Amino acid sequence: QYAPKVVFEAGRNIVEDTAIGLTQILRRKTVNQSNWLIVDIASNLLIPLDSANYRVIALKKSRFNLQHFNVGDFLCASFGEIQRNAILPSNVSEGDCLAIRNVGAYTLSMAETFGTFIPKSILIDGNKMKIVKPSTNLKYFLKGLVF
Repeated sequence: QYAPKVVFEAGRNIVEDTAIGLTQILRRKTVNQSNWLIVDIASNLLIPLDSANYRVIALKKSRFNLQHFNVGDFLCASFGEIQRNAILPSNVSEGDCLAIRNVGAYTLSMAETFGTFIPKSILIDGNKMKIVKPSTNLKYFLKGLVF
């Protein structure tokens, strides 16, 4: 007997805001009068889809004025721009952490290991945390190889 299954794909509009990516500022620089923040999360994880709506927010409270920043990854690829004109405190600096909203849709299912490893994924349920997907690292890539 064949028992058919019906599977529904929730879609981007439902799951886009179900995850947040945490990242650290590696470099703050000015290029052609534009302020840039280079972060350690990359486009191998934040898939550069035309419909992507990544929103960067600062994690530290600040009383400083707000300023426009372009936020990009460290891979230096043409598609490594995460958000243009993110409004963040003017005193953000290297080492500060940022949150990237709307990474729930397709982020892990389409992640690639080019240029850098994929970080671990953590599920937070109330006050409990659980690693749902371990990070890839050099050991992950060398697994099963004989030297």
